Amino acid sequence: MFNKIIQLKYIAITFITILTFVIPVNINAQDSEDIVFELLFETLDSLEVSQRMVTQAERIVGQERQTNESLRTEIEVLEQTLEQNKKDRNASFFIICCGVLGWWLHKRKKK
Repeated sequence: MFNKIIQLKYIAITFITILTFVIPVNINAQDSEDIVFELLFETLDSLEVSQRMVTQAERIVGQERQTNESLRTEIEVLEQTLEQNKKDRNASFFIICCGVLGWWLHKRKKK
């Protein structure tokens, strides 16, 4: 999908370059070779700019993937901590219940 976007971007840049620079080049050009040279030069400049943008986009995507992976790891750690806290809470509740039951039985035996 990313490659299709890049291809469409190149097609759009070439089309816009032709539309933008054909009229000014025709006014200033002396022959068809000058026109072709100017179009190729402008297209090359546009492609260089596009390549820089693609490189920057790839770097951003890589950073976002690292961030997402870090967040997934953090979520997994938090989920494990939550599970451990639930187990600890259940164990504490069980110990408290046993203590209350023992206290109650002890009070009952005294009577």
